[in-house]
Amino acid sequence: MSLLLLSTACKKEDAEPKLEGDWNEQSLTTYLYDSTSRMRDQATINYQLSDGKYPSYVKFTSTTWQTFRNDGTVYSAAAPYTRDGNSLTFPERSRYPELSNTTITQLTQTELNISFQSVPGTLVDKGSFVEEIHYIRR
Repeated sequence: MSLLLLSTACKKEDAEPKLEGDWNEQSLTTYLYDSTSRMRDQATINYQLSDGKYPSYVKFTSTTWQTFRNDGTVYSAAAPYTRDGNSLTFPERSRYPELSNTTITQLTQTELNISFQSVPGTLVDKGSFVEEIHYIRR
């Protein structure tokens, strides 16, 4: 019996964390690059709790993602995505035309980091940007 319990416990710990669910946006770091790909600026926003809640959260289903204000009101409509490993693709390119790569850089049971990289030349000076958002499970 104890061998069976040990085997079951190991399988639970080895389970891959799920992207699906609600994630509080905890911080956002933006990196700006010039046309030669040299970083020219970096800024981080750490979101503060208000009444025990973060300002916004994102909800992932297996096929869509949607952002909400902390009171549950919709911030942006649900958008379809596909996932291949750590890569996220948004088929609605008209909605996110500046994105070239969206990558999950960390996914645990409690934390999620996503990197949104723009198409080179997106910015006025022909530079680009990367936004890294850190989420914690809601």
